[in-house]
Amino acid sequence: MTAKTSFFIRVGSTWSTFLPLWIISLVVWSLTSTLLLGIALDAGRFIPALVANLCSIVVVLALWLLWSSLFRVLQKDGLVSAWCVVAMGIVVGLGKGLTTNLVLNLLTETEFSYAELLQSTLPAAVTGAWLLPAFGIIGSLRAEYDRERNQLINEMVTQELTSATSKYVEQDLAHFVTRAREQLEKASSSESDFTATLKELAELDVRPMSHELWQKESSQISSFGFRDIIVSALTQHKFPAGWTSLTLFVSLLSLQIPLVGFTDALARSAVQSLITYALLQAGRALPLRGKVSGPLVFFLTPAAIVICIEVMTLVVFGPLPGISGWVVESILYLCFVTSLLILGAVFVARGTHEDIKKQIAELRSISTTQDAASIVSLIKRRETAELLHGYVHNQLLSSAVALSSSRSSFREVQQHISGMLDDLAAGRPSPSESSVSTLDELAHYIAKLWRGVMDITISYPPTASLSPAEFSLVDKLVSEFAANARRHGNATSLHIDLTCTADILTLRAHDDGIGLGVGRDGLGTALLNSLSGGNWSRTSSPVHPGTTVICQIPRVKDFAS
Repeated sequence: MTAKTSFFIRVGSTWSTFLPLWIISLVVWSLTSTLLLGIALDAGRFIPALVANLCSIVVVLALWLLWSSLFRVLQKDGLVSAWCVVAMGIVVGLGKGLTTNLVLNLLTETEFSYAELLQSTLPAAVTGAWLLPAFGIIGSLRAEYDRERNQLINEMVTQELTSATSKYVEQDLAHFVTRAREQLEKASSSESDFTATLKELAELDVRPMSHELWQKESSQISSFGFRDIIVSALTQHKFPAGWTSLTLFVSLLSLQIPLVGFTDALARSAVQSLITYALLQAGRALPLRGKVSGPLVFFLTPAAIVICIEVMTLVVFGPLPGISGWVVESILYLCFVTSLLILGAVFVARGTHEDIKKQIAELRSISTTQDAASIVSLIKRRETAELLHGYVHNQLLSSAVALSSSRSSFREVQQHISGMLDDLAAGRPSPSESSVSTLDELAHYIAKLWRGVMDITISYPPTASLSPAEFSLVDKLVSEFAANARRHGNATSLHIDLTCTADILTLRAHDDGIGLGVGRDGLGTALLNSLSGGNWSRTSSPVHPGTTVICQIPRVKDFAS
């Protein structure tokens, strides 16, 4: 994957629709806008400015709903163009600026002015133009880093389990095997009692246990996650001086053109950006890399930039028209330097991500690491939760269905369940798909594994081929699609449409169930997020039965190749 292709894929990723990123940026954006309009430009109208920005939040959230729906439509035709994301960002900025200006004028009974409208909307449109692409970039970096980290961890797990397969069998899992054997032994004399016991073990033992294991592990595994990028960024305070200064130049230019004209605004913005560049370079050169001093420099650098910008601008150019003093003018610049912090974090994430990729590559050459035992223990809790949530739960239910429908004899089901429990106790968790080498074999393997629970079919291009790591990932994703469709949608069939390019695997799953439920997202959703890096969407329609899930993931390379 070339750097150019990778960049556009990142911009057009599903993270541009990720609601938490929108909420965080909306809060920062609206707070700085309130300070700007309610204090800096016109002291005394803080409350109207606050109300106007609250109204703009509603409008922007409505635009988020529109963008989420539009993104799903565009995604059906393949990758979403980066220019679509930029264009939508401009629309969001215009919506924010127009709403804020119009509501503020209405509340303050101010006469409509095109100059004031331009002053309000132009900077907002510029901010929106880079904000949505920033979401896509930083989110996809997180997803990629998490995938690389998980692949490294899986290598460690495989290596450890090869030498000691039963070492990491969970105590809770061993307890379940003992309890299951006791319960099934009591019910072994009656086929109906045995069937009821299988269902009880699946719903009352396996499901709660899988949720509990995931929750215990999830809070700890985060210490090996994307937080490393943020911590490293703050500690190293690696503001990319060039890109950040250029972005601030465009933002300040758009702000100052309506106030002082193009020529004066160009000169002011150039000087202010040069000051920013010099201070960011100086900050990178400071020999402060501690856990306290690093973050302190990271957050104090914009404050120093604001002060220097204010002093130099007043000395060289004088104050902006309508600004009464240097304090309120500093608030004006602080609004855009806050944007600098957000965008700086994006560029920081890119640089730090590359550093951590190198660290991961170095770890692969080391047979044991200081954190290997902890990581393996934590990831085994996740794998145990996946095992219980998927394979064990499905085998118990499919065996109950086989008995109820007379598809299998009582003795055959007893032997199958007994063999599964023996495998669990011996540290052989489930049948391996390692022998799968073609998509035909994968489709047959998945259909056989789910036989008796639901019918699963897979379509794919005749020339498509996957690496062993991709076979494993597709198998896990299909299992989660099926488990969620069966448990929450009462589906009986599932069709998977697999398409692939040189860079992206796309899975489109459609079931015949009752559609999306109303309850909270559960473990199945968490597992889908983990496996796909958050690059998935889910829709249902009252016109067409069932639910459609679309998942796009970068191609997975095998490290041995």
